[in-house]
Amino acid sequence: PEVPRAALVEAEIERIAAEVPGEVGVAAIHLETRRLLSHNGTDRFPMASVYKVPIAVQALSRVEAGDLDLEKTTLPILPEDHRPGSGHIAEIFRSPGVTLSLRNLLRLSLIKSDNTASDLVLRFAGGPKAVTKRIRSLGIVDMRVDRSTLQMILAWDGLEGAFTEESFSLAAYETLAVRLTVDEKKRSAAIASVDVRDTSTPIAMARLLEKIWSGEALGEEARDFLLGTMAECNGSRRLKGMLPPGLERPAHKTGTMWGGGYSTVNDAGIIELPDGAGHLAIAVFINQAEEDVFELENVIAQITRLLVDFFILVPAE
Repeated sequence: PEVPRAALVEAEIERIAAEVPGEVGVAAIHLETRRLLSHNGTDRFPMASVYKVPIAVQALSRVEAGDLDLEKTTLPILPEDHRPGSGHIAEIFRSPGVTLSLRNLLRLSLIKSDNTASDLVLRFAGGPKAVTKRIRSLGIVDMRVDRSTLQMILAWDGLEGAFTEESFSLAAYETLAVRLTVDEKKRSAAIASVDVRDTSTPIAMARLLEKIWSGEALGEEARDFLLGTMAECNGSRRLKGMLPPGLERPAHKTGTMWGGGYSTVNDAGIIELPDGAGHLAIAVFINQAEEDVFELENVIAQITRLLVDFFILVPAE
């Protein structure tokens, strides 16, 4: 008998994934027909900065409830709020005197993956437990948010417990970080890459994107703000890397952790297919990989293009 074409696509994903010195997880849901394709779709992966999407969902849920306001809810940025890693706030605004609205913090946390902004949005969202509770309320059980971005980075770097949110100092962090040996960094990264905290399965992430798109997770105004912001997100070499012309603006969020000889490289988003072929929610997670980030980004781009071509060319089987 003829092998279903979906099985052939999954076999090709498996072939691509087999070349990666790490674990690859993939889930793709065609949103109009709810067809699902996956590879290691029920395995847990560190979300890294992709976790800024569920944080945004909870913060925007509080806006819809009237607890917060995108414009009127503001926060002064203090030196202890600065976070290491990606973003611009800690780099540019080193001195006190900057106040940002929740809208601007959300945009920075998503578009530029700004870690300072993300931890402030998490504070407005009510903390990690509130985010996980919101995700559970949507029927998603295989995703959890446990820590701030700061605490995730400290764990990866081998400095877990060195700072609280309130006692953090970027200068003190940098002083401690440079003292770590190569072996210490490798050991901490190996432990952090298999930590169950702040993880999701690819299918759970694709389901969250589905619920955002359908309006189940957020009302129309908040949904449009979130997806519109995600369409501006940085990271052109992953989901967007090999897309056909005209599809280059998916609503997506990247996530990256690296160091100590390990890389976690992720992307998850919604792609509008051409000619009325519908929408595709995709999550591609790569973990414990010993390749450089550029090579792993290329793997995400290959898998995404394969899935996009399949859902464009093959009607429901």
